[in-house]
Amino acid sequence: NTSELKVYDGLCSETERELRLSQRLVSHWEKKELVAEFSRADKKNIRTPAGLNSSVLYLMQESGLQQAVSPEKVFDSNWKELFFFLSDRLSSVKQEFIISALGPNHLPILHTIANFYLFAMFDPKCVYLFCYCEAFSRVCCAVQVYMTQFNGLCSLDENLFIYYFFLNLDDSALMVKLLKQNDVSRY
Repeated sequence: NTSELKVYDGLCSETERELRLSQRLVSHWEKKELVAEFSRADKKNIRTPAGLNSSVLYLMQESGLQQAVSPEKVFDSNWKELFFFLSDRLSSVKQEFIISALGPNHLPILHTIANFYLFAMFDPKCVYLFCYCEAFSRVCCAVQVYMTQFNGLCSLDENLFIYYFFLNLDDSALMVKLLKQNDVSRY
């Protein structure tokens, strides 16, 4: 029931912040700010669109991702730990995005998340390739739902469409749906 939801503007609700600080559940990747963790339990506190966007920007810029993907460190030993941290926090953003039923003008949030998983698929060790592909597909599916709800007023960005298309070549029904929902002439 959305009437019971508490909406907040930050990266993490005060309730979660107090709990995690008191129980010392702070990741070393959260250098400046705590970001809401993913939980399958009913969400009582959700971020505003601005809070979700700020969370994604913080995670992409401040978490250590830029240092981890620098040419000399790309996919080093910290990558696995950083990937799972970011994946958890981005799953929380995606979950709240869906709960909030945000409109198509907020899809860049999901595009940024999908681009993270797309980048992760280029891990040369490919130990977690299935995880990366699965997470990428889930985000693209969420975008597809929005495309259907808003009658094609939004679509996957070009790179996401191309990779999502090739990851799902074995699903002819999905291929037809993707081709109908996206203006492929622009590719």
